[in-house]
Amino acid sequence: ENVTEQTPDPYEHEPQRNSQLIVHGDTPMNAEVPQGVITERYLTPNELFYIRHHHPVPYLSEGDLEEFRLEVDLTLMFPDALKKRKMAEGGGDNDEEEEEALPATTAVDIVRRETTDTTTSTSCSNSVVAKLSLEQIKSLPKVELTSTLQCSGNRRGGFNGLRQTSGTPWGQGAIST
Repeated sequence: ENVTEQTPDPYEHEPQRNSQLIVHGDTPMNAEVPQGVITERYLTPNELFYIRHHHPVPYLSEGDLEEFRLEVDLTLMFPDALKKRKMAEGGGDNDEEEEEALPATTAVDIVRRETTDTTTSTSCSNSVVAKLSLEQIKSLPKVELTSTLQCSGNRRGGFNGLRQTSGTPWGQGAIST
């Protein structure tokens, strides 16, 4: 069972936050980096990374973690994957040129999913989806990439002097690298 659904307060299990963050709301948590920290160093310390949430942080039981599967649609990465899968399952011979196939894997469930056009209730396309467990995700090769993330509302609060805006009145700290 999902632990979050069992508690009357879905924010009961929120992680502890750094007290230097400028908090705009704590249910859900929205907090920005203090102005001095942004230019203090190139990389924002993890504990001071800006936070923009729309919901509580998920709190999952051990059973939830074991049952969790991340579904990744591979259709665009491997457009011929569905055809290759059908052939691998004995669906016909391939007399055509060698086509791109799914990467070799033994531990990942790859399934065919038929999607439905909700306006007409008719089948409209097929996709190939990889289902990864949390353990499988953790076993993937690690890659480090330095990037900057910014909330689209960054510096919104500054506009309130000109005309009232809607949304969180962020200063300049809804950005982190």
